[in-house]
Amino acid sequence: MPFVNLPDRLNEDFALLRLLPEGQGAAFFAQFCKLAQKAVISGTQEDASADHKMFAAASTKIGGESTPESVRRVVLGIAHILVQSAKAGPMLSENDLMFSVTAVGFPSNYSSLLSQHFFKHASDIREHLRATHK
Repeated sequence: MPFVNLPDRLNEDFALLRLLPEGQGAAFFAQFCKLAQKAVISGTQEDASADHKMFAAASTKIGGESTPESVRRVVLGIAHILVQSAKAGPMLSENDLMFSVTAVGFPSNYSSLLSQHFFKHASDIREHLRATHK
């Protein structure tokens, strides 16, 4: 039963997820997963203008206490989970992943959505890691 090795600091990075509006949270989270996968495949830079504009636009849509930095932290945190999950190998199960993310304070209402996203795209992420990290 492989588990994903995740740092405790992710709990802080995911603070924004606990503040998402109830009715729109799942839609915002789906976008975060897409952005995270894009970050894994093409990378992101903290001070890159395009990335900042993207995070600022997302923050504006979310509203409330959201900031471009809080959006960035969520996206990069999810990207970290995607990479570590891919590294865990094909023996990683949906339950293993969900247990691993819950251990770092990931909101349980998004665990299954994250798991679904990962397993839908796991082969693409693993292939990218194999191709770029020889």
